[in-house]
Amino acid sequence: MNAFDFAIQMERDGCAWYRRGAKTVKDSGARRMLESLADDETRHEEMVTRLKTDRGDLPEGQPLAGVRNVFQELVDVGRSFFDENDELRSVLKKSIDIEEQSVRLYGELAEKAPDPAHKHIWESLRAEERQHQQLLTLALEYMDQPELVLENAEFLFYGYDEAP
Repeated sequence: MNAFDFAIQMERDGCAWYRRGAKTVKDSGARRMLESLADDETRHEEMVTRLKTDRGDLPEGQPLAGVRNVFQELVDVGRSFFDENDELRSVLKKSIDIEEQSVRLYGELAEKAPDPAHKHIWESLRAEERQHQQLLTLALEYMDQPELVLENAEFLFYGYDEAP
């Protein structure tokens, strides 16, 4: 399996993971966050597919669209994520590990890229996966200390909830 096919499969697996996670968690805000991450993974798959076929243009869509709203809605009602039986915590921890693998892979592919256009796309994917990792870490921290995390959430996702 070449690097393109491996990355495509990794994105498909990531999408399936987030969709399964969204079905298992009880909290509607957490569910929307996981669905948004699944949508991003689908967009990433499109990016790698285009790169593989030498159409290195970036597909439409904005990473993490609507995620900041999840945090704000929770703050507005004065609660953290609802986590029945630690299911959400388990999904978040595993997701952080998956995103770390993606960050490493795309970093390696960027270093080995044959030209600046390919390098740019691999670096863009790495940056988005790093944002996912930060979001998931923030969500995990938010479960324990919602009042301390809001400022970080505001900073981390500034502008992502606005239309492009």
